[in-house]
Amino acid sequence: MKRTVVSLAVLAGLALSLTGCSDATKPAAASPTTTTTEPAVTPSGALGGYQPVSDVAQHARMSLDVCEINRLLDARPVDFAGVAAVYRHGRFSDESEGVKRTLGKFAGESRQSEDTLGRYERYLSAGWLNAFIGDAIEGVGAFAGASEAVRREAVRIGVRDQIMVAWALHELDAAIEKAGKGSFTKKSGAPHNWDEVWAYYHGEKPECSPFATAQRSEVEFGVGTLITRRLQLFSKDGLKALVGKNALAARTARDQIVRDITITYVQSAILAASKIDAALAQGKADEARVAQAEGLAYYRVIEPLIAKANTTSAKAVAGVFDLATKPAVGSAAKVAAAFSTTYGPLGIAPADVGELGGAGSAAEAPTADDAEAPDDEAEDGE
Repeated sequence: MKRTVVSLAVLAGLALSLTGCSDATKPAAASPTTTTTEPAVTPSGALGGYQPVSDVAQHARMSLDVCEINRLLDARPVDFAGVAAVYRHGRFSDESEGVKRTLGKFAGESRQSEDTLGRYERYLSAGWLNAFIGDAIEGVGAFAGASEAVRREAVRIGVRDQIMVAWALHELDAAIEKAGKGSFTKKSGAPHNWDEVWAYYHGEKPECSPFATAQRSEVEFGVGTLITRRLQLFSKDGLKALVGKNALAARTARDQIVRDITITYVQSAILAASKIDAALAQGKADEARVAQAEGLAYYRVIEPLIAKANTTSAKAVAGVFDLATKPAVGSAAKVAAAFSTTYGPLGIAPADVGELGGAGSAAEAPTADDAEAPDDEAEDGE
């Protein structure tokens, strides 16, 4: 009989096959935590000098919906039915295949658990965005019996400034939250949400975005391009911090952006209040009423932030723009005085706000073609 000789190596291999692979022979891919490869992403094009690191092209197209609503608002008579259709069903921005991203959907969603917008919801009540804009479109609630001109300006500012700024604030907090959890991938982590901030704030068509409001206001108050320049600079700084996985630096940039957004709407509210005074001085009660509605629409963009700094002052400004009251002489002085008490807590210097009618004028306000100009100055500051 032949004797079969089995080597020790073969026996060892047989034993491993029966008891399972040893750590030494396990394939490296068995541990998913060892990979550092990010999902592939093709960034969308630059937006006003800001270069995203992710794809936010469709998000930026929400400004096209705002442009379309502006076109419908400029019709005589106003096509409020058409406005409602774009507001509720969307037009130009694809959220997913066959699904449009809509202003109305965002305006109607609860943000109770969020940092910044949670504060807004607690102060202005749930559904605060949709209630204002939806009521203005339909001519009900605070806008029952309001003139077409009043409703038109309330919708125009409500859509462009209230919704789009709220959307930007939402994405700022989402980026900071993801950074806190260590989610830094460019495709869907904190940098992507940060890109969305500028996509909503500046958009594909900056003339129909909050960026245009900031451009106009900073010129009206004689501060040149101070606010838009800083907003671009801090947006770039925040993105750089998140790509570098520096959550603390990103949070600092977020706070600076919120401050400069606040300045824009302090300026806008004071400007609206001055329009009330000018219209009343000329005996134009209807124009004063439109200016009051403008002031209310602008003020709501920052009202909870003002209330956090000084509740009494916040209520004083709200009283000036309350549509349940008649526009009153001295509105600009009252609004400016109330805001001034909040500057310290908000980290705002009077020079940041400037003075209405200061160096510069409405005639010098930048046009849509000038939308990229502040970025050159921002680069100089880096």
